[in-house]
Amino acid sequence: MLGHSSSLKRGVAQLARRCALTSSSSLSSSSSAAASALRSAPMRAHTVPPASSGPSTVDAAEVAKFGAMAATWWDPLGPFRPLHAMNPTRMAFIAAAAQQHFATPESAPLSGLSVLDVGSGGGLLCESLARLGPNSVLGVDVAAANVAMARAHAAGDPTLRALKYRHATAEALVAAGRQFDVVTSVEVIEHVSDPAVFAAVCAQLVRPGGLLILSTMNRTAKAYAMAILGAEHVLRWVPPGTHEWHKFLTPFEMQQLVTGAHTVPLPGVLPEADAARGEAARRRGDADGLVASGMVFRPPPLNDWVLDAEDFGSNYIAAFPIK
Repeated sequence: MLGHSSSLKRGVAQLARRCALTSSSSLSSSSSAAASALRSAPMRAHTVPPASSGPSTVDAAEVAKFGAMAATWWDPLGPFRPLHAMNPTRMAFIAAAAQQHFATPESAPLSGLSVLDVGSGGGLLCESLARLGPNSVLGVDVAAANVAMARAHAAGDPTLRALKYRHATAEALVAAGRQFDVVTSVEVIEHVSDPAVFAAVCAQLVRPGGLLILSTMNRTAKAYAMAILGAEHVLRWVPPGTHEWHKFLTPFEMQQLVTGAHTVPLPGVLPEADAARGEAARRRGDADGLVASGMVFRPPPLNDWVLDAEDFGSNYIAAFPIK
């Protein structure tokens, strides 16, 4: 079981510095090269890889939506600007969760581990994961244009030898019998056609004793105001239609999806986030320690994201040990 929220908060600043994305001043050359590589194969932008037998969670409209934006993944002021800002905070949680669960060194929280990122996009999270000492990191995405961008960007950094990308569905990896010590999927589950199947597929990809780490947005008025009204229509950080509020998951829904997919029971998951569970649920969670955290945006002049174990009103991230 992971430690209390304070242990997840400790070292956030240090981990943020270690895991931070390449600075804006050095992004332009690698991003331009990646965009050029992407333009060399434009017809592949919206292809969906062959599905394995059984139900698929791929939403073709979502593949097209994000494939069309693939060339902008590494633009820190482009449509993925919120993910650039959020990435160090997500990485702080992932690093702390992995270190406590696997008893790995603080200097290399993913040391010796195999890692899979499902829905890896242009590689923002994967590159940060690859810098924390894993044996391997595999990023899979169903949009070929995203994979092309991710590969081109990583090719410019010789320190990312452990990182590979594949144009594939998570279901295809299950069919091939693949499993990993850590499986991550961040801000993806709200874009799939069947969240329950997706959660089950991700859980099957974790080796027994491993960790599944998911993040998404809560279905609240606050999340609607931030992600849709604010980010899409007022600030224009992302194109209108990027998010669909009815696809957001409450923390209790997320817990039910995952704990129904062969995980260790976690009474401490997101206790404060679902008011309907009441004070008794919060007390049960406190007894075993938190395994999750809200992620809160702090507006300018701070303009960053922080972990907050008391606020799950918008974005949140959770780590689930798998049996």
